[in-house]
Amino acid sequence: MLTGLHLRDFALAERVDLDLQPGFTVITGETGAGKSVLIQALTFALGSQADAEMIRPGAEAAEVEATFDLSGRDAYGPVARLLSDADIPFEGELIVRRTLTRPRDGSQRLGGRLRVNDRAATVGMLRELSPMLADIHGQREHLSLLRPQEQLELLDRFAGVEHQRDAVSALARRLRAVDRQLSERSQNERERIRRMALLRHEAAEIASAGLQADEEAELSNQHRRLVNAQSLAFEAADAIASLEDDSLGRGLGAIRRIAELDDTASPISEMIESAAEQSAEALRSLRLYADEVEIDPQKLSEVEARIALLGDMKRRWGDTIEEVIAYGERATSEADRLEQESAHSEEL
Repeated sequence: MLTGLHLRDFALAERVDLDLQPGFTVITGETGAGKSVLIQALTFALGSQADAEMIRPGAEAAEVEATFDLSGRDAYGPVARLLSDADIPFEGELIVRRTLTRPRDGSQRLGGRLRVNDRAATVGMLRELSPMLADIHGQREHLSLLRPQEQLELLDRFAGVEHQRDAVSALARRLRAVDRQLSERSQNERERIRRMALLRHEAAEIASAGLQADEEAELSNQHRRLVNAQSLAFEAADAIASLEDDSLGRGLGAIRRIAELDDTASPISEMIESAAEQSAEALRSLRLYADEVEIDPQKLSEVEARIALLGDMKRRWGDTIEEVIAYGERATSEADRLEQESAHSEEL
C-alpha cells in the first residue's frame, strides 16, 4: 500500500507531505484544489513521462517521493524478484524518489534523477514496478486485470505454483547472470588472449636473460678495464720496471753497513728493510695483475652487448634490474590468472 507521498516544487505545489494510514482514504476538495496534482505526482513517481510544467514556476527542480509498504502483500514476491535482478535492496518497504530539473546551458532537454531504495534506477524498471504498486483508474487508464503480467500472476496464484515459479525464476536469473558473464568474457576474449601472449613473451624474455640483481656494477668494472686495457698494461709494465730497478735493495745494503758502525742507524735500517719486503710483495702482485690484464676486443663486445641488453630491459620494464626481475614475476602471475579465467569460461 501507499504510505507516503511527498512533493517539492511540483506543478503548483511548493510543498506537500501526505502520510497515509492503513485503510480506505478519501481525498476531497473543490475543483482546482489540487487533487489532480497528487495523482499526477504519483504517476510521475511511477514512471510517467516528464514534462517541464511539472516544475513549479520560479523553481529550478521538482521532486516527488512515494513510499510503499509491501510486507505481507501479494506483490512482495514479484517486486522482490525484479529488484533482486537490479541489485536493489528490498525488505518490504519501497521508496521511490524522482527529481526533475530544468534545462541548462541552452539545452532543451530536461534533467533528472531516479532512485529506488536509495539506489540509482531507470524509468524502464520503474514502469515494470508500477503495475505492482498502484492501480490508477481513469478515463484513459487500463485496469490491472487487462495487463498480461497481472493475468500471469493471478493464474500462478490460482494454480498454486508460486514456489515452482520462484524456483524457475531463480534459475532464470542465474542463467541470465551466466549469460552476461559469458558475453562479457567473449567480448574480451581476443584482448585477453593477446594480453596473455604478450605477458608470456615478456616473462620468457626476462627469464632467458638470466638477470642478476648485482651484475650491473660488475659489468661496469669489466667494461672500464677492457676499454682501458692497453693503458693498464703499459702502466703496469712501467711500474714493474721501476720496482725491478732494485734501488731500494742497494739502499738497504748501505744502511746495514752504516748500522754496523753506528747503532743509532738501526731503526732506519729496519724501516728500509720493511719497505724492501713490501716492495718485493708489491712487485709480485703487480706481475700477477699485469698477466690478468686482457686486451680482448671480442670480450669487450660481449660486455657492451650485455650492458645494452640491461639498458633496453630497464627502459621497458623498470628503473633497476630488481624492478625488471619483479616485473617478470608479475607477468607470469597475471598470465596464469588470465589462463585460469579462460578455463572458467569453459566451465560456464
